[in-house]
Amino acid sequence: MKSAEEGFERNGFLGDESAWRAAFHKDYSKWIEAYTEVNKVAVAMFTAAKAHRDNDKEIIVSLLMARILSNYQSLLILMERGFIAEVKIVLRSMFEAVFGLVACAKEETFVDKYVATSKKKHSAYLRKLSGIECLKQIQELQQVSLNLSQQTKSDKETHIKEVAKAAGMLDEYNSHYSELCLFGHANLPSLQGTIAYDEKGRATHHLLERSDKDVKDSFFFAMLLMIQVISRFRTTFNLGFDEDGPRIGTLFNSLKVEYVEEHLKQANEGEGG
Repeated sequence: MKSAEEGFERNGFLGDESAWRAAFHKDYSKWIEAYTEVNKVAVAMFTAAKAHRDNDKEIIVSLLMARILSNYQSLLILMERGFIAEVKIVLRSMFEAVFGLVACAKEETFVDKYVATSKKKHSAYLRKLSGIECLKQIQELQQVSLNLSQQTKSDKETHIKEVAKAAGMLDEYNSHYSELCLFGHANLPSLQGTIAYDEKGRATHHLLERSDKDVKDSFFFAMLLMIQVISRFRTTFNLGFDEDGPRIGTLFNSLKVEYVEEHLKQANEGEGG
């Protein structure tokens, strides 16, 4: 992929990556086909759903679905251009939104906890912002912050782990989500993947390097999350789409078998080595 590498040397990710993207679509055609089919069903459901203004659950679930859709779609765009670190950051954001949507869809009373937590975080943000002397609207910010604080004074903030637990996704929180959290900040575990060493032991950047495992992990978990979201969203709004669920489930399961087999093979090779 010489032309892609030469373009990257001159302009980084803003260079011409058409050859790189073409190769990506060829190598992962089955994954992309399934991924885009899942997206079509999710978008169709989102378009068909009509949230009622006086129904907090429907409003919150719709807002979270909008965020999840944008996360899901941006993941493919980032993957095809080689932004693997950014893919992990967006996938982490998607996990958080999925935790919230599933928890709110499963448990009616959880919606109030979710709203209260959002208000508390907003209030804390405004308190910090109101300390910036150069802001003209400082008095207004202080008043809004005070009002929010009074509204949520008796409410307990719900940690993301509690949201995941309410969603029945504590295992996902403790494993995949926790691993992805390493990439949300500029710490060493998230940075070391961009360094390689030449034969003389000199460090060199290799941002174009993306492993097959990274790509398939991202495809797999994004689709796994979206299929679960589709099921909860469909139930919340009493939508149809009776044939679409089994169809995308079949597409995903065929890739899941391949994915699991590859992981077992890699694990066995690792033990053998």
